[in-house]
Amino acid sequence: MAELIYDRTIGAVDKEIEKAWDYIWHRNDTVYYNRSCEVLGRGREWKRFFFTSLLCPVILYFILAIWSLIKWSLLRSKRVITGQPNQVELPEKVFGKPRAVATASQMSLPWSHRLQQEANKIVCCQNLIGEIIAVFGFLVAMTSFGIYAYEVSDVVPDLEICRAWLISVEWQIDFACNLFFLLYFVLRLAASNRKVWFLTEMYTWVDYFTIPPAFICLAMDRNWSGLRFLRILHIFSIPEVLQYVGLLKSRNEVRLSQLICQLAGVVLVGAGVFHLLENFYVVLENGHSYWKFLYFTIITISTVGYGDIYPVSLCGRIFTCLFIMAVLGLFASSIPDIAGMMGSRFKYGGKFKLESGSHHIIVCGRITHGIAKQILDNCFHNDQEVKNLSVVFISDDDPDLEMESLLKKNFTQVDYLQGDVLNSGDLNRAAIKDAFACLIIAD
Repeated sequence: MAELIYDRTIGAVDKEIEKAWDYIWHRNDTVYYNRSCEVLGRGREWKRFFFTSLLCPVILYFILAIWSLIKWSLLRSKRVITGQPNQVELPEKVFGKPRAVATASQMSLPWSHRLQQEANKIVCCQNLIGEIIAVFGFLVAMTSFGIYAYEVSDVVPDLEICRAWLISVEWQIDFACNLFFLLYFVLRLAASNRKVWFLTEMYTWVDYFTIPPAFICLAMDRNWSGLRFLRILHIFSIPEVLQYVGLLKSRNEVRLSQLICQLAGVVLVGAGVFHLLENFYVVLENGHSYWKFLYFTIITISTVGYGDIYPVSLCGRIFTCLFIMAVLGLFASSIPDIAGMMGSRFKYGGKFKLESGSHHIIVCGRITHGIAKQILDNCFHNDQEVKNLSVVFISDDDPDLEMESLLKKNFTQVDYLQGDVLNSGDLNRAAIKDAFACLIIAD
């Protein structure tokens, strides 16, 4: 008869559970479980996951306080120079030489400062290694969130699933992702100059609620979906990642991607909170999957509210009220901005076409309505010797109302292109090689 694996300590399965073959399956004459911990009779252990995460910042602040106390004691007792040369009050002679000729090479930095410098070289996005790690970290975060989304897509959801960790491929992948973020967290903490503030940053709190549960999952053969959806907050780093790979170049493209990512991040996090609150105390058959709550979140912030899905728990209703008040303004302001930027991208993102027998000049830099009007008055004056002249403005910004009015008055001879003058692609759109002249307006 096949051995039944249910609990590491009890080692037995209830007869009613044993009959529920849809909750367990066979492999190599061994019956493994893969279902709700509550259905299996193991109860819920969400408190261990949640309070362990809350305990992490307390422990880190305590360690940081002890470390600061040790450094202060060493500085006071041994008078160790820990700052930069121009920030430290040096004695009259340093290393046997007058204070004026003492150089930085003669003052060895403490090992903690050297460690901070080396960690900063790795995580700093000003070099190739830092950019690669940032892009890879984003991909790892999306992988972790994808695993969470897969697990909470069940029609009959539950927050805690009991399963043998050694045969759960997705749990093993998620554990590897969290190992990477643990190492990345240590590097960022070591590289930070303001460690107290670092421990309160958004991505740090994401690590608090995602890394410890991965280790508890390994130890207890159970997983709590809980706050793992917070990994999606790494979506806010998409504009930076796209800049690293060279897909975003202009200021408006970056701003447009930031608005879209902010809106998407708020919606996805809101759906995760609704999924957590609504499936916490409800009967499994009456719960909803994450994707249904994503649909509910979208129709809630859009003030449509069909009523087919609604919160039934007190916590869910309270969060709905707070969520609407907090997000409605963001949603109402972001959608017009996104629509306006996308419209201006199509309107001013074209290419200047130079007609035969005509000339054009390119104007770039700090373009205002007053400067543009003076340039157009001079270029289109009757005394100008150059005829059939067109003017092409290149700017990162959208034209304001006065500028748009000026463009409409001279639409046959003036073109406005959104772009970066330092981008060769935008210059080619303005036919820089065929330009009669190029004017750069300084600040």
